[in-house]
Amino acid sequence: MNLVTSRFPVFRCSLFLVAMAALNAQSTVPAQCERLITANVVALEQAIFFNRLGAMLPHDSALARDLRAKCEDLVSVLLLPLFFAFTGLRTQIGLLNSGREWIVCGVIILVASLGKFGGSYAAARVAGVEWREAASLGVLMNTRGLMELIVLNVGLDLGVLSPSLFAMFVVMALVTTLATAPVLEGLERKTETEAA
Repeated sequence: MNLVTSRFPVFRCSLFLVAMAALNAQSTVPAQCERLITANVVALEQAIFFNRLGAMLPHDSALARDLRAKCEDLVSVLLLPLFFAFTGLRTQIGLLNSGREWIVCGVIILVASLGKFGGSYAAARVAGVEWREAASLGVLMNTRGLMELIVLNVGLDLGVLSPSLFAMFVVMALVTTLATAPVLEGLERKTETEAA
């Protein structure tokens, strides 16, 4: 097994490609991934096959229901918590040990929150949605999900993100997700107070 194969498994390269496609990024594939994918065509063909199978399988079919019933517990009870634990263990909060790094982390949180909130709020207002509902939509869009953590882990594996930047992005994901419920409750309370 050569250095490229041991350092960049097909799975990680495939996740990187999926993440880049999900983000509509027009970027070149890293040379290591390109060589690895070329060298391991069988594994890539399997990934493509199962991707196509999932896309072709009708959601209401008996086969889809059976697969979902058999896989859902395994994924939600075992694999998902393992992935979150894996991400948490890789996050080195201790690397954010200066005021400057915490300021950068705060700026990342601010830019991420304003970007998602502002874009959602503006789109909803243009569509004719009342401002409180538009604000609620913007707040709900601020939650960060599994896809972001997958992209962050792939970025860390590929060396695109430094461990300290990875930690900042994970902190941002946690802060924005945890802040969603209180901010949304505050908006709802103001709506109820004005209605009374």
